[in-house]
Amino acid sequence: MKNFIGAKESYTSAKIVLFGVPFDATSSFRAGSRFGPDFIRLVSDEIETYSPYQDRDLEDINFMDAGNLEISPGDIGSAMDVIHDFSAKLIKDNKIPFALGGEHLITYPIIKALRKKYREITLIHLDAHTDLREGYMGFQLSHASVIRLIWDLKNISLVQVGIRSGTREEFRFMKKNQTLYSLNQLEKINEKIRNKNVYITLDVDVFDPSVLPGTGTPEAGGMTFVPFMEFLLGLRDFNLIGLDVVELNPEVDRSQNSSIFASQLVRELLLKVYSK
Repeated sequence: MKNFIGAKESYTSAKIVLFGVPFDATSSFRAGSRFGPDFIRLVSDEIETYSPYQDRDLEDINFMDAGNLEISPGDIGSAMDVIHDFSAKLIKDNKIPFALGGEHLITYPIIKALRKKYREITLIHLDAHTDLREGYMGFQLSHASVIRLIWDLKNISLVQVGIRSGTREEFRFMKKNQTLYSLNQLEKINEKIRNKNVYITLDVDVFDPSVLPGTGTPEAGGMTFVPFMEFLLGLRDFNLIGLDVVELNPEVDRSQNSSIFASQLVRELLLKVYSK
């Protein structure tokens, strides 16, 4: 299996450990995000290790690519345990977990593992969808309910950005709990995350399908790359404890443009960790 561009071999010296989670058992529209981790790595050779946005280079930072977790595609409970246990090992070893999905449900067991070390966590949730349902199609464990599952862990603070689809009840929840923000509210977001332990979860459908069509549940009206970068680079004064990029579905974009886009996102997020 190919590693992500610029990855080093040493686990001991790595600050961040990248790992793939090829899991999409609860995908509600177009399955295929289980292929996301491999395609993100495959096309990473087509991008540069250097980011002109941050004036930083992957060659100068220590991160390791641990490959893909071995996931049973039809056993949701077992998959959650595998993700949790691997994440817990990374956290015990003082590594920052960086997961490549796979569907969005994979964020839940990572946050559960982090909660054993951090009493309070602020989740920056970049997504087109609220993901705040209490369940979907009779199942509590679902990519449509992942943020509600995380919220119910308690001591979770939410910053939701890019949301433009959900039920009336989910939007009422966001209004009641004041979790919904826009890109132009960066200063308010920085106030909320200042000196907090922050996890960033990025569902690629937060981007408009005109620029990133390769996702399972696309929604019109999303952001584009440059405004996202301005937002990412404007985040400050927080402790980043983990992150993920989820819901890339290369099966629905055979041009591989969406995979290249996702690889660039991974590069920028890796470099953001090291800018702190």
